[in-house]
Amino acid sequence: MSLVIRHGKIVSSTRIIDDGYILIKNGSIAEIGREPFTGFAEETIDAEELIVLPGFIDTHTHGIQGLDFTSNRDPYSILEMARHYARHGVTGFVATTVTAPLEVLEEACKAVGEAMEMWRGGGSRILGMHLEGPYINPDAAGAQNKIYIRTPNVDEFKRLAESCRGVVKQVTLAPELPGAATIIAYARSAGITVSAGHTNASYDDGLRAVELGVTKASHLFNGMTRFHHREPG
Repeated sequence: MSLVIRHGKIVSSTRIIDDGYILIKNGSIAEIGREPFTGFAEETIDAEELIVLPGFIDTHTHGIQGLDFTSNRDPYSILEMARHYARHGVTGFVATTVTAPLEVLEEACKAVGEAMEMWRGGGSRILGMHLEGPYINPDAAGAQNKIYIRTPNVDEFKRLAESCRGVVKQVTLAPELPGAATIIAYARSAGITVSAGHTNASYDDGLRAVELGVTKASHLFNGMTRFHHREPG
């Protein structure tokens, strides 16, 4: 199967081609160039006056089109969301839950895992699950339900992550909380990305968190310590 996208404004990681083409063979990009295209393709898409660029990867998204990953805990709803994401240029996403009871998070994780197994290319690729909470600071809860916020406990988190069988790819937590450091260490060993969020961490807390293995920030500057002339936050 071959497909060529023609006459689009192509944006790649290294250049912009105002009148270009992309040749795709068997699902992979075979050639990118400037018009005219002189090769052969079984199918042609005219992208004149359109921008053609790599698909977006969304690592923090709670849902779309009236559906969400915490409430709609079944693989069919997740696959439906995947189709909606693809229509908006998102080619891969990490399904994100909100702070909720552990049993709800386990059910959501199971549904995401089942959807990943069922996915056959009909929509955006499901890359895993992002747990936003429950180990966040109640003083920076924002829209998260404080009732379900929990004290960081590495054994509890380990049981949750292991029950998800590799589906959890990211966790957002407040690194200044007692017990958070051990979760960060375990998450790193398990290949789970740790993001700081819903946190009252100080600047020094943030530096220590980075040293421990925190590599991201969830909604940077939102749900975090504010700037102050004597404390950078």
